[in-house]
Amino acid sequence: MLLGYVNLKKMDDGDKVLVRRIKHPANNGYNYSYAILIEVRGAISDSSGWIVFFNCATDSGDGEYNHDLAELYIEEFSKSGRVEVKEITVEKEIFKKFLIEKSTSTVFSAKISHEPFGKLILDIEETERKIENFVGKTKGKFLELLVYYYLTKEKEKLKFKEIEWDVKLGGKQIDVLGITQDDEVHIFECKASIGKPEERIEVIKKKIEAVEKYYKKVVPYLVVWREETPYKRSRIENSGIKIIVAKELLQNRSLSRKEVEKIRSIFEFQFKKYLSYL
Repeated sequence: MLLGYVNLKKMDDGDKVLVRRIKHPANNGYNYSYAILIEVRGAISDSSGWIVFFNCATDSGDGEYNHDLAELYIEEFSKSGRVEVKEITVEKEIFKKFLIEKSTSTVFSAKISHEPFGKLILDIEETERKIENFVGKTKGKFLELLVYYYLTKEKEKLKFKEIEWDVKLGGKQIDVLGITQDDEVHIFECKASIGKPEERIEVIKKKIEAVEKYYKKVVPYLVVWREETPYKRSRIENSGIKIIVAKELLQNRSLSRKEVEKIRSIFEFQFKKYLSYL
């Protein structure tokens, strides 16, 4: 693009092409973005703007060729006075945020539209992250209710004398808690998925410590919607935490087929499927 625009400017008005070299500090040197000002002016209008090649090169590794080629053209055109180049050093993420704020069209994950009262920027990745987080928490809360419902229905069979949902003990929130006739306490941590085993183990162990202030014997469970990798399961079980796969609870005869299908649809819901219209 630089080669073509330099030749176009030479035929048009002979002015220099404005180029910006943007350096992003990296582990072993720099990553690079380049920008070229494309001038489009009319008698009473100016639609000029910068075309930015974001994070397109590096001074080492796979992107080194792109950097060397760009610098070769910049050096040659600078010597002949056809390019004016200035250099800026800025963190990549800060520059990316700047581009999103200043861009007049969709860029990266941001959908940009122009409204009567200004520019509207919708960061799709950030919006998706927040909604997925909300959906995950909602599934977890629904799972708590499913476990509570199941334990209540099977209370006598499982020999529980008391079952509580969403209770606080020792400053920790316990999703579902069951107390047996022998005062053995079973605590159930309910999550849509295992996630990172180490984080789950740490959270559950803190809850065990909190409950042990009131009861001598505590049996911990992690309830997840579906079976996951053997590695994740073994990490949880090797730490002394039992795993219950919630899908197995749906085999409970107290649930109708229609109810089971509704529950399945909730846990199988994926928000990403509904992003295509953006």
